[in-house]
Amino acid sequence: MSSILAIQSKLKCSKSHKNYNYRKCEDILEALKPLLAAEGVTMTITDQCLVMEGQLVIQSTVRCHDGDQQTEVSGFAGVEKAGGMSLSQSFGAASSYARKYALNGMFLIDDSVDDDQRPPATKVSKTSKPATTKPAPATKVSKSKTE
Repeated sequence: MSSILAIQSKLKCSKSHKNYNYRKCEDILEALKPLLAAEGVTMTITDQCLVMEGQLVIQSTVRCHDGDQQTEVSGFAGVEKAGGMSLSQSFGAASSYARKYALNGMFLIDDSVDDDQRPPATKVSKTSKPATTKPAPATKVSKSKTE
């Protein structure tokens, strides 16, 4: 699907919210909308509630259709009631995570830290060699003649 490839190569979605470094599902969707329109691709996202090994899980499926082909990718997230969240908030949070994972899979979005996003002091040069350390000089122990 060449239109999906084009979107994958053009998609730019920053990872910064206040004091945190992450992407929200809504940010990905906002960045995708103009690219989908430009490439003539329609996209839908559906959620399904499953039980896997006794655990409630949300399966989100992203489907992209360009007129000729349809491609789909699913993401999963467990529903956990935590920290004062209501059950509906727990389902909403799980849905948001599952959708984000499905979008990450469809559009090859990598959530790991990129060298270009690191502060200059922590950037790793691809051409630099690891630092070598010199062995500590040997210390001589001398015995006194009176011993």
